[in-house]
Amino acid sequence: MPLELWKKKKIPVLTAGFKDDYQSTMMFDLGDNTLVAIKKGNLQYIHTAGALAGRGGGYTTSVGEVSATQVLLHQSEQPFQIGGLQLAPILIDESPDISVIGSYFLNYFDVILDYQRKTFYFRRNDRPYRGFHTHGVSIGYDQGRPYIAVAWDVPDAPWAAVAVGDLVVAINGESVSEMSDTCALRQSIEAAWKQDEVSVTIEKPTGQTLTLTLANRSYGLPEQTP
Repeated sequence: MPLELWKKKKIPVLTAGFKDDYQSTMMFDLGDNTLVAIKKGNLQYIHTAGALAGRGGGYTTSVGEVSATQVLLHQSEQPFQIGGLQLAPILIDESPDISVIGSYFLNYFDVILDYQRKTFYFRRNDRPYRGFHTHGVSIGYDQGRPYIAVAWDVPDAPWAAVAVGDLVVAINGESVSEMSDTCALRQSIEAAWKQDEVSVTIEKPTGQTLTLTLANRSYGLPEQTP
């Protein structure tokens, strides 16, 4: 929907910020015995504004519907309002079974959540919009073993065969199993991710291995200053 129409509807804005990790999932309880998974990441701050002041984007969240009775709660914030809509407390859940896109996504994109005709905006926190420069995946670590923690959902991406949870077994031809020191492994991967291209060998759950060259490029909308 064009920006002008969003402004006419005066859709309220929710501004949220997250720490750069993938340890939890933020959810909204919409009051109908369902929870909406918004983003993985530890909640750092959240506040609201009364009207749209930026540009809406084409990036929606991965949304899942689960029974409230199936969720193990670790933290609950106070209820808050977006415009005239009262939302129940934000729920922080650490279940590994919920699959959503990673945390610092919200720091770079205007995100629209449209769930059962209830629309919410996620706006960047005081930044001109510059898209997101990335190889298309982010690496997480499970007991020192690197794996694909985030894969941006871009259909024509050359790394479309990569899936969240795939193990990373080699970076630029160097086996990660030969790096017994976790700090050295992280430093090696961080250095590789600064290059324009990086060769990544992944291992699928089936045991199949696949080597791809990931190009560092910009994804998202053209630069747009609210």
